[in-house]
This record gives sequence, C-alpha cells and structure tokens, in this order.
Amino acid sequence: MRLEDYKNAMGSVKIDAETKQSAYRKICRALESDKARSGIKYLRLPISAAAVIAVILAGAVTVTAIGTGFFGLKQFFEKSVERSGTNTDIIDSAEAYGSEEMITASTENLTASIVETACDGHYIVAIVEVDASECDIPNEAVPTFRRYLDNFHGGTGGMTLLSRSGSIFTYGYYNFGFAEIPDGGGKITLGGFGYYSDGGYSDYVSLSDGELVFDVKKDDLNILGSVRSEESAEIEGITVSAELSPLGILLTMSDDPDKMYGIEKGDAYMNLYNLEVHMRNGSVQGFDTGLLRSQNGWIDQDAGEYCEYIGFTAPIDISEIESVAFHGVKFEFDKEANNDPED
Repeated sequence: MRLEDYKNAMGSVKIDAETKQSAYRKICRALESDKARSGIKYLRLPISAAAVIAVILAGAVTVTAIGTGFFGLKQFFEKSVERSGTNTDIIDSAEAYGSEEMITASTENLTASIVETACDGHYIVAIVEVDASECDIPNEAVPTFRRYLDNFHGGTGGMTLLSRSGSIFTYGYYNFGFAEIPDGGGKITLGGFGYYSDGGYSDYVSLSDGELVFDVKKDDLNILGSVRSEESAEIEGITVSAELSPLGILLTMSDDPDKMYGIEKGDAYMNLYNLEVHMRNGSVQGFDTGLLRSQNGWIDQDAGEYCEYIGFTAPIDISEIESVAFHGVKFEFDKEANNDPED
C-alpha cells in the first residue's frame, strides 16, 4: 500500500488522530511472524485502504504517525540548507523528486520502515521511521545508530535525526558519491542503536544489539533522470565531461591518472573548489555559497576513468541552471534530452 492510499483511507472516515496513527504499526506487527521477531524480516505491504480502515475500527495500541507527504525529505533538505546557509531562492521543492515507499525491517526490539526516498543513481536519501517503543529511552536522550552502511558500490554515508514523536524517531539516511546501484538493488543496514548518556561522545548506552536490514530493490527507488554535457573538454591535459541531475553533478575524467587523483598538486592540480554553477538568474553558486555540500570519488576500472560526484545541499530545478564551469571551462546541457535513468 502506498502512503497516498493510506492518507486517503485516513480521510474517508472520522477517526481520532491517535487511532489513525496506530494503524500503520499494528499492520506491520500483525504481518510479522514469531520467527521474524527473533531475527530480521523484510516486508512489502500490499494492503488495501479498506484493510487499513478495518484495522483502525478494530482498535489499536497508541503510537505516533509516520511522516507522510515527503515530510521527512522536506525536513532533511531544510536542515541541510540551514546548516549550509544556501540561498533558498534556488532550491526546488523536495516533493518534486521523492517517492513514497514502504520497505520494512525489524530486529529484537525495533521496527522500522523506509517511507520516502530520493535518488539520482549516485546520491540517495532514505527517510527511516523507527519504532523504539520497546526501548527505555529518557526524554532528553538523542538516540542514534553507530553503524550504517549499504552495498551500493562505495560512497560516503551518514544519518541525521530529524524528529522525535513519542517513541517514533525519524532519521534521514544518506549516501553520496557511490558508483552505481546494482541491478538487483542492495541492502541498507542500520545497527548499534543507542545514545550517549553525557550528551557527547562517551558513555554510550546500547538500546539494541541487532541490525535493521532493508532490502532495497532498484525499482523501489525514484531514480531521477540526468543530462550529460553536450561536449567534453580538455582541462589541464585531462578529458572531462559533466552530468547534471537535480541532486548533484558528476564529473568524469580520463587520460592522466596522476592529475585525476590529485597526486600532482602544482598549477595543473584539478581542484573541485574551482567548480561553479551558473544560474539563469545570473547568480553563481559554489562551495562558498553553500549549494555544493559534499563530494566523493571512485575509479571506473573498466572504462579507465575517474569519477567525482558533488552533491547539492538540496534539490534544484536543473532547467534553472545555465551552465556548469570547472576550472573556467563551461559545460552546457540539453535540458530536453534527459538520460534514461537505466542507462
């Protein structure tokens, strides 16, 4: 069942908010077997709106609501913008780029769901709702996962706590600069759930020894289209091409490994801080303006190329981008010729 169906179901009958909020968790728990509770279980939920209403009317244990309607994505990108000081006029709405999904996992005393995703093939954000009602968590504690990883062929990951509502915690999981999403998808694994009793980085209190493992199929992700630069360019003896998506820029470099990997840091050093995004409104955005927030690189052994991915702080409407300049060389894009995400 997609979240839109859930929301429509909620609006079709007059039910108090607490009971509405409990339905989702009761459905998840009802679908899990005793065996699943002792280990890890992945669930897809093909549940009709009528079934949701039936569960609600039957009554349920009070829990808090999941973040529907791209609530989590909106919060994640808003926090990114707040930290970076990005000019919000050039940031597009998160609602245009996310997809609502329901991928669940459980372990000994935690139940969790991925409820929203945004991805361009090299940068993924997954909004994760964690039900920690079986854990004893002080109100002032800030629970976190000390282990998080995926198998999307590299990348740099992280987690951001977005909100707490009772025993439900909303996190943004992100990974930027990975080579590709395997055709069969991959797994996102979260473990080491707990908190620091002193509010710092010592005296860690473990709340769960198990791991939440989400089986993420490629078809589960809303993989955004991208556009390649109309032409490649020679920069300091290196052939460079660019690819642009609403979430970031991919630079592909070839011909000179020493320069590609930054070993030669003389005048010809390829410095990513010499990257500019020229907007149609005349503004120029870069690392110093807060638009470019992250970077990560990898080697494509088969193609003999080095790839560097630079993520945006938040989604941007690429039709508002005039060009991208790297070391003063301008790359232009045919915005009408979006690449097939499967390419």
